[in-house]
Amino acid sequence: MNLPNSLSLFRVFLAIVFTAFMTVEANWGILVAFLCFLIASITDWLDGYLARKLNLVTDLGKLLDPLADKILVAAAFVCFTERGICPAWMTVIILFREFAVTGLRLLLVEKGVVLPADQWGKWKTVSQILFCILALVELLFGGDQEIGMITYFIMYICVTLTVFSGLNYTVKGMKLLK
Repeated sequence: MNLPNSLSLFRVFLAIVFTAFMTVEANWGILVAFLCFLIASITDWLDGYLARKLNLVTDLGKLLDPLADKILVAAAFVCFTERGICPAWMTVIILFREFAVTGLRLLLVEKGVVLPADQWGKWKTVSQILFCILALVELLFGGDQEIGMITYFIMYICVTLTVFSGLNYTVKGMKLLK
């Protein structure tokens, strides 16, 4: 297994550690969860950069990288919903999109086609990561109102990009399935 793919697997591990520390009520638990999420977010960028730079782009990586992103984001949104930061309906939309796109990718793999991440998917991921980081900062600072307003605004951008990118992948994928 190459380094970029190992980083993607490490991101899955960090998602599990993140979730465990999100259940700790003390501020230090949120701090550890924040650091896990931050490191995982950096590995998301780093694995793609290294794969392209070192010419290590593989079909496994094209599937593993977005899957690791989905696991991290799903864990974060479920934790934020539990803590009352993100409404359940938004988390359901985000999870639905992630499962639907993953399912579509699996169908395409059966046909020997890989549907890699595109720009809309990347912007969606950036908005989700930004929301998660802001939500964690808000938790760390005890619900700061200014941070909360920015977080709330980014949350709606995030859901909008999630829906749009999901529709975009669906259109592309359905054309490839024919």
